[in-house]
Amino acid sequence: MLRSGLPTNTWRHVRTLPDARARLVTTPNPDTLFSSAWLELSQGLTISLPPTGGRYLSVALMDAFSNNFAVIRGEPDSGRVVQIVGPGAPNAEGVLQAPTSVVWALARTLVARPQELDAAHLLQDGLSLRGDRPVSLAPDKLAPREDISSFFETANALLKETEVPAADGPVLRRLAAIGVGPGLAYPPETIAAHELKQIERGAREALASLQFGDGITMGGWIHPRPTLGDFGQDYAYRASIALTGLAALPLSEAIYLKAAGQAGDAVYEGGSVWSATLHPEALCMADGFWSLTLYERTSEGQLFLFDNPWKRYAIGSSTPGLVCTDRGEVEITISSTPPRGSQENWLPAPCGNFALQLRAFRPTEQLRTGAYRPDAVRERTGPIPGF
Repeated sequence: MLRSGLPTNTWRHVRTLPDARARLVTTPNPDTLFSSAWLELSQGLTISLPPTGGRYLSVALMDAFSNNFAVIRGEPDSGRVVQIVGPGAPNAEGVLQAPTSVVWALARTLVARPQELDAAHLLQDGLSLRGDRPVSLAPDKLAPREDISSFFETANALLKETEVPAADGPVLRRLAAIGVGPGLAYPPETIAAHELKQIERGAREALASLQFGDGITMGGWIHPRPTLGDFGQDYAYRASIALTGLAALPLSEAIYLKAAGQAGDAVYEGGSVWSATLHPEALCMADGFWSLTLYERTSEGQLFLFDNPWKRYAIGSSTPGLVCTDRGEVEITISSTPPRGSQENWLPAPCGNFALQLRAFRPTEQLRTGAYRPDAVRERTGPIPGF
């Protein structure tokens, strides 16, 4: 975003919902419009949210290491104004102090159906930032290359320009041996050619190990770890989320459950008919909204919306016309071919590998604590009505 010319302290609004062409960030949420801003806090600033009228609106504030240090919630009947300062500013009552002087602000505005886009746009337009003048923040060293050397060079350039938590001292001392850290150059002259190959091989092995994410498997779902969205020194988990779910919110604001998959790796094979049954308890599991989204999985482990002729990527609490059973359950059918009858509860799937993610925004305590667990996704066998 910064390389493309976006100045700091300025909102960049995405006016359309993500579709299968959205490939900038992995696991895009097809239910919300995003507004993004990079905050430069040398002089502090004020962020304002308009009254939401009951529509879900939140602004996540992430430090330079993608930790959410605050999530500002919109209020139905009144606006909110929050003053934010950088880490060197004096503490003051009612003022939010950021851990780093550069902050990523990411706003999410719910769009239940296309007819609500105009109302959602009004909320986006009501977001404001008041503070220091916008400046260009993109370092010239950030070349858009994807080799391992470029990765470490970029890390060094960014570490030089931001505050590093004191708790990261031990890992930085270890990384200094290979020339990674603030003010260092990669690769250092002290590393032999064969050692450099070992480092790059290790980096690629580490990347491969992050592709399936990390969490706690319970009842057919992979639950997030408690450090989601505020990772601290859980570096592997932070890296895994950056690859498979960048900018994930903390559990107090949202819970992301990954369907465990056929082999516990969160991957399903297309060609079969799958079913996800949500009991009445599940339909009330979030004070904001919930949705089940299907993603096509790339060979690198990234997840993007599946391109299908129906442009249907998710089913959730805001989906019109959902059909309930006599027991009040919602049974979602997942398959590569549509059922012959009712299709309100059908989620199109590819013939290849796919993944499922259940999101609950402002989840209930029962869901946060694990007291309530959705049923596992199951493969339907034998004669299947409608197919």
